[in-house]
Amino acid sequence: MMLETRHSIPEILSRQRLFRGLDAAELARLARGTYEYRISKNEALFQKGDTPKGMHLVIAGQIKLFLPAANGAEMIVNMVGAGDVFGEEAVLSHKP
Repeated sequence: MMLETRHSIPEILSRQRLFRGLDAAELARLARGTYEYRISKNEALFQKGDTPKGMHLVIAGQIKLFLPAANGAEMIVNMVGAGDVFGEEAVLSHKP
């Protein structure tokens, strides 16, 4: 079951530590470049080597960040949950 967010994107962004200092106009501008993704269990958001399209904020649930190991197993890098941000390093460095 997918959870529906009850808050606007600017309101959600304003609650994040990274964006708390922004005023309403800055939050609105940031929100215009923001997209909402609803990911199902076991669905991939991106793959290793993909060009970053932005940073990600988890609103509900968890996302497992992992790398494929040579033997076919997964090497878990991090587990991120509600309120966590990830992908900012790739965006700032312009590297996958």
